[in-house]
Amino acid sequence: MSFGKFTAVDGVDLVVNQGDLRFLVGPNGAGKTTLIDAVTGLVPARGSIDHDGHQLVGRRTHRITRLGVGRTFQTASVFEELTVLQNLDIAAEAGRSPLSLLASRRSVSREVEETLELVGLSALRDAPAGVLAHGQKQWLEIGMLLVQKAQVLLLDEPVTVMADGRVISEGSVAHVQADPRVQEIYLGTAATSATTAAGPRGGTP
Repeated sequence: MSFGKFTAVDGVDLVVNQGDLRFLVGPNGAGKTTLIDAVTGLVPARGSIDHDGHQLVGRRTHRITRLGVGRTFQTASVFEELTVLQNLDIAAEAGRSPLSLLASRRSVSREVEETLELVGLSALRDAPAGVLAHGQKQWLEIGMLLVQKAQVLLLDEPVTVMADGRVISEGSVAHVQADPRVQEIYLGTAATSATTAAGPRGGTP
C-alpha cells in the first residue's frame, strides 16, 4: 500500500486462523491502521488478501463486509442520535425499512439481547449512543459487528487498562500511554524513586 512515493505497508505476510487472537503493535505511523484499511477495502492495495477462499483485494468495502470481515475505527462509528438498541437493530436487520428501524420495539430479538449482555450495555439499551463513554461506544461498535455475524473482527486501537479489578484508563493508545496512573502501574513510581535515591551513592541494581 503506497501513497505516492511513500510505502505505508510493504510485504506484510500474515496468516490468521479461525479462533486466533492477533495483536499488531508499533509506534504511530507503523502502518497498523493502513493495513486494516487495506484488508477492509477502504484504500486500494496490491498483493493478495484471502479470506475463506475469497480474494478481497479489489473488492468494495460493503462486499467485504458481506463476506464476514468487520472492523472498528479509532473513533467509534455509531449512530449517536439513536439508542444503543436501535444501533444494534440496524446492524442486525439492515433489510428493514428505515421507519421501522426507528420505531419503538415491542420485543427485542434474542440475538440482540444476548449481544447487549455480552458487550455490557444492557442497562444502557435505551440511552442515545452519543452519551456513551469512549470505551462503551467501542463495545457498541463491536456488538454491531457481532449481530452482523462477522467472522473476522479487526479492532483499530481499542484500549482499556485495568488495575486492582477496576478500569483506570480508557481511550486511544496515545491517551492511555500519557495517563500518569498507567505510567505508575507499568513503570512503578516507587521503583523510580528508589533508583533515584540510590544513584548518588553509586549503588548497583
